[in-house]
Amino acid sequence: MPDVAYVSYERMMALSVAERETPPVAPDIVVEILSPDDRPADVAHKRDVYLAAGATTLLIVDPDRRTMDVFDAGGAHTEYHETDTYASGLFPGLTLSLADLFAELDTP
Repeated sequence: MPDVAYVSYERMMALSVAERETPPVAPDIVVEILSPDDRPADVAHKRDVYLAAGATTLLIVDPDRRTMDVFDAGGAHTEYHETDTYASGLFPGLTLSLADLFAELDTP
């Protein structure tokens, strides 16, 4: 199970009420937030599983490195750093400021 999963309203409405409880479709967007004990091989396996299942976009957030790796179904990979802002071409309006995302890490 991912830390965060998003399935579009249009895709959800195509499902039965019962299916909406546990959608039998891959999420449009999957977010994995790394923990200190996550092994790289396990993260790579999750990435491959989500994309093979049909996820459109995978965001892997690494709070320790303050980075976010973005993978898409077409095989593209981009690494974003704390000073970057992520804007999705597939999901208009979805923007993430990594500085804002990681700001609470500096709160005592």
